[in-house]
This record gives sequence, structure tokens and C-alpha cells, in this order.
Amino acid sequence: MAVGAALVLTGVRTETANAQADAWAIGNSYAILPQIDSPDPEAPTGLPTHPSGTANAYTGQPAQRSQHVRSTGDGRILFFEVDGNVYDGQGWLIADARAQGCQDCVEPGAMEFISVPVPGSCSLFYLLSAAASGPVDANLTYFGSHIQWSILDLEAENPRFPEDPSNPYYCPKRGRLITHQEIQAMPQFQGFDVYSEALGDPGLYSSDRVGYLSAPTFSQSITPMMRVVQSANGSSWLFVVMNDRVHLYHITASGIQLIDALPNDPNRNWVQTFSLNPTVEAYFRDADAVRTVDPMTGDEVIVLAMTDGDGMKLWPDVSTSYNLLVHRYSGSSGSYLAASSSAYSLFLNPSQCSAAQPAVGVAPGLRGCALTADGSGVYVLGERTPDCTSWEPFAAHIAIGTGAITDVAYAFGQAVPANLTRSRIYRNSIAHVIDDEPAPPTQRYLSARWYNSGRSGGHTGSERSRIRG
Repeated sequence: MAVGAALVLTGVRTETANAQADAWAIGNSYAILPQIDSPDPEAPTGLPTHPSGTANAYTGQPAQRSQHVRSTGDGRILFFEVDGNVYDGQGWLIADARAQGCQDCVEPGAMEFISVPVPGSCSLFYLLSAAASGPVDANLTYFGSHIQWSILDLEAENPRFPEDPSNPYYCPKRGRLITHQEIQAMPQFQGFDVYSEALGDPGLYSSDRVGYLSAPTFSQSITPMMRVVQSANGSSWLFVVMNDRVHLYHITASGIQLIDALPNDPNRNWVQTFSLNPTVEAYFRDADAVRTVDPMTGDEVIVLAMTDGDGMKLWPDVSTSYNLLVHRYSGSSGSYLAASSSAYSLFLNPSQCSAAQPAVGVAPGLRGCALTADGSGVYVLGERTPDCTSWEPFAAHIAIGTGAITDVAYAFGQAVPANLTRSRIYRNSIAHVIDDEPAPPTQRYLSARWYNSGRSGGHTGSERSRIRG
């Protein structure tokens, strides 16, 4: 989670995050949730925190890489994660982060950590964390990024807290990651390709409780992004946005399977960017996905929007650069709907200063994006310059299809700060009334949360958690 301030667009009405629990991360503190049964629904309560030095427990340390909370939706925590360490609802350690001597070795994440319920189960959850590519030698050679997975069983006894027969008041603690051997012995996972991380990188600290998702080995990104959309049948689609392509996975009760929505050709890049081997954190990238219905056909459609200040290309056009791509996929099969996908070049620098940057290593133009709930528009954040010298933060709504731009900076009630525009935002879609007056359409679906640049920061939710940089 990024260290710094956070803003919620209240105005007359805001919305809580779509398919998200009510957990937040504010500034450099740990996550907070509304108090259960509180007369003030906005009153926060912190994560369960133990005294400093308590063994195998959360002691209130702020996140530096990732932070995630899975709750029941009413403020009751099932489990949470901070930098790869997974804790139960009382703050006791379930699984430890990747480090020398680790037992479980959960990837701390590169701004991304999510959990997805295993369909049909009340106690099993897929845990997914983005492992970034990085320099592995003095020549800055990059190995392929990957998504680490594990399966959490909340009903299994926690081996870190064995039962004490001598204590009649002892209450066993629950929750552990199940091993590859246990997974392969479960009938429902017989078709799940269980790959050990050691196959991809023998040098990683790892265990038999975590693995990596099958993906082309040439994928590279130091900030891979994960977005999950639930289907009407209870399964989910996982989009993994790398620097040069998007991988689509289907999450079901039987496991997580890679879907080849485009021809299996390494030269057919779904997304092609100019920065294949970045050397700095790409905080100017964002993505969002929603499930909606095509008004013309009635078919279920998934809309994926992506921004990149460095520029992207939409296959098969490899000559034109865009900073906003909108992909569409079949909500039933996951197939890529190329004919209805689109690309935009927005808020570009004047031609005489096309290479100008608002700060060293900070790309101009678009950064954060958040789709409207129906997928017909996308909110964006960024910075632009009218004269190659001064920079203006902006917030806008883009109508997908027409490309019509509406300024929504007024919704902030103040000047849009630079640290907001160098960040990511969330789409919200479940009504959460602050005032009885109706909200303007440009304000009803935007609740921005931002954090200062840095390696820490994050928003937490029941399905996904994104570090805000």
C-alpha cells in the first residue's frame, strides 16, 4: 500500500467496491473496516493486532508490497494478508511470506494479491499473488513473471498452534495451506495442473504448498496486474496483464486453467507495449474489468480496460501507439472479441514536447482507470501539459465507442493532487447512500483512493487487493 493520503469521493453519494468487502487501507496504516453494528457506518475499526513481539501474529506493521482482506461483507474478517503473510480473523499467522527459512513461502506480491472462493466450498479459497520479473544478475537479465497460487483451507487445523491436551480451555486455531499431494488426492482437482515454482525458478524460496500458473515463459513485467470477474455460473475469469500480453485463466471448482483466447502464436501479442524490460515501478499502469450484458444480443460480455503511460499497441496494428485499450471477451467461453475491442490515444503532449515528463521516470498522460459498472465508460486519471513546462492533473470520464470526454475533476471538490494521478483507482457499483439527494451520473460510479508513490500502499477487498503506488 502506498504511503500517504487517501481520498474517497463522497459528494452526495458514493458506492462501495463491486464484489468487494468493506476493507480499506489508509495512508501508511493497516487496513480498517466499518465497525460492526455501529450507529456510524463510516466509523473505522482496525485489523486485529497483537502486542509487538507476539509470535506468529500480526502486530500492526504497514504493508510494503501488498495487502488484502477477505471478509463476510459486514465487517467480519475471515482472513487477511500483509506482504505475503496470511492471518486468520483474529490476527494469528496461517502462512508465512517468501523468505529464507520460510515454511509456506507465499509471494509478497508486486502490488497485487487476491483471493477467490473455490466454487461450491465455504472453506476453500484460491490465493493468488503476482511475482514480478526482476534483475537476477549484474547484466539485469530478466526472468519471466508468474502468478503464484495456493489453496487455503479455513477449516483445517493450524499446525503453528497445536492442540494442548493439558489446557481444557484451549480453542484450536484454524486455517492452513494444503499441500500439492493433498490437492492431487482430492477428486475435484484431478484436472488441475499443479506446477511447482521450482520448475520455473529453482532459486526461489518455495514450498509444496504454493505453485505457479501455467503461462508462456517469455512474459515479463515488474508490475503484473491481476483482475478477477465472476461469471453468472459462479466460476471466475482471471486476467493477468503483463507488459507484452494478457493471459486469461478460468477459475472453477476444479482448479485454474489457462485459456488460449487467441491463436497460440508467440508473435500474436494481445497487448504490446514499448517497455518490455522496465527498470522502474510502472505506477502509471492500471486495469479494470467488469461483466456486463451486450444490449444488442443479450450475451454476457466481459470488458477489460487497460492504461499505460508508456503506450500500448493493439494487435494486429503494431505501428500505432495508444494509452487506453478496451478489450471485450465472451462471458461464457472467454474468447477474445476482437471486432468489438477498441483503442484510444488521449491527453497526449503537444508534438513539440512529446517526450516531456512531469517527473523523472513518470510518464505523462493516462494512468489510473476504472470502468463504469455497465462497462460503457471508463474513468481515468493522469497529468497533461499545455506548454511543455507546467503540468495539470486531470480526472475524466471516457465514453467507450464515441471517445467523448467529460471532465469530472469537480467531483473531488478540490484540485486533483499529483499523488492521486500517479496512482490507480477503483470502480464502485453497490449503492451506499451518504445523502438522500440523487448523485450526478459522473459521480455515482467513482470512488477514488490514492496513495503517494512508493513501494507500499493498497486497497483491500473481498475479491482483490491492489497496491497503490
